[in-house]
Amino acid sequence: MARDRVEVALYVADAVWNLGVLFPLFVVYWSGTWALIDLYVERWLPGREVFGCCVCIFVGGFLMVESHFVFPLLKMVVPISHRSVKYLVVSRSCIYVCALGGLFYWRGVWNFAAILMGDGLEAAVAFTSVALALLVLLKSSSSPIGSPFLLCIDLRQDFYDVPTRFRQNPDKLYFYTLDVLFSVFVLVTLNVVVWLGLWKLGDVVIFPSDSRLSTVVSLAAGLGSAAVMFVLWLPLDAVIVRVSTEVSAALAAVARAVVNVAHVVVVLLLWRGLWGMMIEHLATASDVMMLAWICHLVGFLVMVALQVGSTFGGVGCVVDGDRQFRDWPMEYFIVYYRYRQDQRNINRTRLASSSEESVLEEATNDTETLITAVVINEDIPSD
Repeated sequence: MARDRVEVALYVADAVWNLGVLFPLFVVYWSGTWALIDLYVERWLPGREVFGCCVCIFVGGFLMVESHFVFPLLKMVVPISHRSVKYLVVSRSCIYVCALGGLFYWRGVWNFAAILMGDGLEAAVAFTSVALALLVLLKSSSSPIGSPFLLCIDLRQDFYDVPTRFRQNPDKLYFYTLDVLFSVFVLVTLNVVVWLGLWKLGDVVIFPSDSRLSTVVSLAAGLGSAAVMFVLWLPLDAVIVRVSTEVSAALAAVARAVVNVAHVVVVLLLWRGLWGMMIEHLATASDVMMLAWICHLVGFLVMVALQVGSTFGGVGCVVDGDRQFRDWPMEYFIVYYRYRQDQRNINRTRLASSSEESVLEEATNDTETLITAVVINEDIPSD
């Protein structure tokens, strides 16, 4: 009971930590890196917007695809050891490259899809509806969910495991390659389209004539909705699991998809609000390039220092209802608490085992001494 109370308190701390610290940190990193890509693409490819989108899609897609093949090799060459300098350097370098690749791909697909959508409300609704429907059918409605409802700790023992949509084994190269290509070029693209469509809906619906008020209202609505979601998170998760096991798996899948879409909408409200404020500051800065580099580097270094770089520097996808990869993973302090509890249990088990071994060894020695004494006494001739 005491442990349950501690975990509830840590859950509240995790919710505040994700919403008040990690979420703004991720926005700072993403907005700074996105601005850097915009600046360099504009400098190197002036006036060639479509070609610039294609370059970003190619670079980002290549980095994300190759990471699916490099990670299994690194698992054999650089084993996971959080006390090894070699592993820390390699793993954090992988996080940096994957995060950069993801941002390149998102930026390319985002701008290209924005050209196709235009500014009309009908197109935004149509694109978003189709993308969401496909994600639900593919059991990936949770994949567009981001911070503050998504968190991945770097200190995990499955760092090199890259989940794909159909969970193909890397040993089966042909099927694994198809799975990787589908996971990157289909699922990630659908995620980007969903975000862009909802973002454009916000631009049209939330005070379209006043951009500053629109971002403030979006952020405020997102904060309020996120607070409600955090309160309902544990009950919703428990109810969906119970429905799946006791009532109907299909009904549970529908309920999970509805809840996932609600999470996505809340995430978009939050990101749209804070992102708009960040972009406004970047646009009015005297040295945009310098500020963007500061946001990029400081954001990444702080993420790595807090052991959460994998959240946006990781690769892979989530399948709805997969209990190994939860739909809404946001534990931070709880992870460390459980880790300490597990270590204590392991130490207690080792101590108990060593005590039993020492007692057994002492008993064995006493038995051997007694047997020796009996044998010696039998060898002594009686008078």
